[in-house]
Amino acid sequence: MIEQESSRHENMKIIADFIVRFAVFAILFALAVIAMSFGFPWVFNQLENITSTPLPFEGTLRISILGIHALLLLLAGAWVLARGGRIHAMIWWAFFISYAILGFIFFGDTTHRLLEEFSWIRYSTSAFLILAFLCGLAVFVRTAREAGVLRGAFWLVLAVGFLYGGLDEVMEIHEAIGRFLQRMFSYSGEVTDYVTVGYALVAGAVIFFFIRAKIGEFFTRYRMSAYLFLSGICVYVFSTLLDTLDVFVYAKMRSLAHILTVDPTFVMSDAWYLLWSVKNSLNGFEEVFEHTAALLFFIALAAVLFDGSLKKEREKKIAQWNRTASASALAVCALTTAALVVLSLPLTFPRSVIITKGVRVTQLASKAEGLFHADDLAFYPSQGVIVANEGGGSVYRLKDQGIARISDPKNMIRDPDSVAASERGVFVSDGNAGTIILFDKQGGRIIASRADGLVHPEGIALARGDVYILDESQKSLSRFDRGGKLEIWKPTHPEWRTPEGIAYDSTAGTIYITDDTSGAVFRATFGEKVEKIAGLPSPEDIEVLDDGSMLITDTAWGALFRVYQDGRKDKLVQFGRMYRDTQGVTVDDKGSVYVITADGFASTSFMPSFLFRIDDIRL
Repeated sequence: MIEQESSRHENMKIIADFIVRFAVFAILFALAVIAMSFGFPWVFNQLENITSTPLPFEGTLRISILGIHALLLLLAGAWVLARGGRIHAMIWWAFFISYAILGFIFFGDTTHRLLEEFSWIRYSTSAFLILAFLCGLAVFVRTAREAGVLRGAFWLVLAVGFLYGGLDEVMEIHEAIGRFLQRMFSYSGEVTDYVTVGYALVAGAVIFFFIRAKIGEFFTRYRMSAYLFLSGICVYVFSTLLDTLDVFVYAKMRSLAHILTVDPTFVMSDAWYLLWSVKNSLNGFEEVFEHTAALLFFIALAAVLFDGSLKKEREKKIAQWNRTASASALAVCALTTAALVVLSLPLTFPRSVIITKGVRVTQLASKAEGLFHADDLAFYPSQGVIVANEGGGSVYRLKDQGIARISDPKNMIRDPDSVAASERGVFVSDGNAGTIILFDKQGGRIIASRADGLVHPEGIALARGDVYILDESQKSLSRFDRGGKLEIWKPTHPEWRTPEGIAYDSTAGTIYITDDTSGAVFRATFGEKVEKIAGLPSPEDIEVLDDGSMLITDTAWGALFRVYQDGRKDKLVQFGRMYRDTQGVTVDDKGSVYVITADGFASTSFMPSFLFRIDDIRL
């Protein structure tokens, strides 16, 4: 009885020791995430300056993960050099190899996001799980020979579980189960997350059953393996939570952003950017944590398999070289992190939403005024600045007295993609309804619809009584005249793919169009020809100035460009990283520029939409 009590007490001490060690790691990981959030904005900007290419969110996410991993490797390496034994060195080298594999995946797989089913990271996760299976199988065979099959059953169950997990990664078994359950129970939501939670519960129950029976032997004989194994379980559970709770976190972050940005002087700094797209970032981290959990399981079983050779280690005095190298690693880690944080200070504590000097920016409207996924802008002196509030299914007018919603008592507006304005009134294209609506002194009425041949009208521009209409789904440019005649034209050009923004130059009688897929800026003569005159990474809206040059927003750069007829480009305004979803642009009769930054709608960003006025730009 006394022996059992002593054994139970010893086991509790071991578990408490594991909890402390894992808590230390969790704290170090959290600090590394914070350090990268505050230190990497400068790195991102330098990479863009060197390559002259905007860095997409997925790129910043991958670089941040590699930075966090490198920081933790340096810290662990310093400890191994100063205090670690053979098994600690083995673990460090395993993580170093894992880091190299992640680097290869991150820079090699540019086709898929981390969260997507066919991302390359699933192959490395599967490989580690299958290696864990092979190690577990070898341990089972050894134990069965030495102590019988029943004594080795625990290792066999583990091995089979890891084999199933490895096959699931590459064969998408749990996704297939989720789809089957959705069809069977006619459930409209996503059940795949629940399947993975079910995996965790079943695995936890089986492991608890075996460990409870063998806990003394497992922790006493294979203490480091037990620590690694429990760490793998904790990391996997955390990855499952990230995958399951991303919607909850997104809602909380959105609420927080709405509260903070009620103050028009508040600026969301680049330090928030690691979470700009909550679903992408959390599910990206989830995939990396699954990869790490699989690695931990593999190392744990490898440590059991090679336990004898790992323990054959003579006591030795730590060499002075090791101590020097350890101190050097810590110094490099501390100095590099501090330098990056200091260099990023202007971006982590910005005074303005734009980083361009010499211009003034004023926030005019956001969530508090009703904006949600606002898209297009237009201006006409008698109408004011018109805002297509796409996510809110409404149109707003900004005049001297402030911003207000245009009255729509018949609820004709459902999906306002684009707006235009003239003395006649305000024109709205509604993509989902397939209509063009005119709001004038008599109220709102539909002037063109699918009955006239429209399909999914998006960008619109007014030209001498005619309405030019872009339809991205049909890759067409249409002209609708006052007499109700609709002419549809489908230009042929290799870079005419998804026409997005449109503007009309009344002086030259020319139409200008952006394509946000190919990046082309086109000059068009209706029914005759289109020619590419310039290119940007992802141009959105376009506005023609009096001299024939164009203002164009670009969502890849998060910037406002001036593009000239000969193709030259000047970046007039660069927005901070949190405000890069630049959409509509227009200019009033006083020379002030208005820009909409949207909320990332489809990419699940927690940022609200904003309407900004920018002054002191030389046009």
